[in-house]
Amino acid sequence: MDWNDLRIFLAVAEVGSLAGAARRLRLAHATAWRRIGALERALQVALFERRAGGYVLTPAGLRFLEGISGVERTVDAACRQLTQAAAVAEGEVCASPRPNSSARCWPTGSAGCSSATRGWCWSC
Repeated sequence: MDWNDLRIFLAVAEVGSLAGAARRLRLAHATAWRRIGALERALQVALFERRAGGYVLTPAGLRFLEGISGVERTVDAACRQLTQAAAVAEGEVCASPRPNSSARCWPTGSAGCSSATRGWCWSC
């Protein structure tokens, strides 16, 4: 199963229309339509009823939504953790708080460094 298909399914379920979900995800309408069809064929069940007013989840679609909502939260949390970890800098800092004072340098991993700063230490 393709995660992108799940994202499209979640968007259609939330927005209630294929066109709205495609806009939200910045996809072509035809792509979203094709991916929902592929997901339904893979699961061998209709997930949506197509109505004039939009897409409505079938009972199977509701069960599927309940099952994958936790997956979406887990993936979102993992992405946030990765983004936060990537934003933490690593290395050595040399600080000179005043002109004409000598720089103080600490190597990565020196005592007193917070693990959250991954070895970046400084002193004024």
